[in-house]
Amino acid sequence: EMRRKLDGGKFRMLNEQLYTSTGGDAFSTFQEDPELFDVYHQGFREQADKWPTNPLDTFIDYVKCVADALRRHPKAVVADFGCGDARLAESVPNTVHSFDLVSRKPHVTACNIADVPLKDASVDIGVYCLALMGTSIREYVREVYRVLKPGGVLKVAEVKSRFESESLGGIVGFVQILSKMGFDCKSKDERNKMFVLFEFVKSSRKPQNVRPVELKACEYKRR
Repeated sequence: EMRRKLDGGKFRMLNEQLYTSTGGDAFSTFQEDPELFDVYHQGFREQADKWPTNPLDTFIDYVKCVADALRRHPKAVVADFGCGDARLAESVPNTVHSFDLVSRKPHVTACNIADVPLKDASVDIGVYCLALMGTSIREYVREVYRVLKPGGVLKVAEVKSRFESESLGGIVGFVQILSKMGFDCKSKDERNKMFVLFEFVKSSRKPQNVRPVELKACEYKRR
């Protein structure tokens, strides 16, 4: 019990740190002490186990549907930004490029997700499932724009309360900023009490310069 409380405290501390760090700083911190990644993801899994649904399951189903639809064609290539334990890659037949701060599995590439080792316009579907953390969100969106093919799909899931940041202007503000950055919102699903799910498509518009994107930090209560 004591151990669980200590790990819970560490998880909350790491969570706070990730929400206030740049992508580069977060990468350095976790590379220096990869065990922090394990503590964080164990805490995250414990939180996710309490959710009635996990948005990642929705995205897995989506990729499977696309894979079925493209059966006669080459499979859609997916990039999973902030992949955690890489469950998406393990659940679908597609080529999935999985990125996170630390690699705990052979098919996960450790990197700052604002700078991934993929060629321009090489990906059909980009996924950010509860991974738009820290102060480099604008850079993350630019990077997924770079690697997506024209007309490529960006799937985003985030905790609803994170859109309550004053500088953002709510969910509408988030959609507007991504529009300026070259993404058209095809659908947004707010039916879940906890999460919002978005589907964006990479447009042919030239992205504009935008100010840094700020979402509210997600705080987990002490248990």
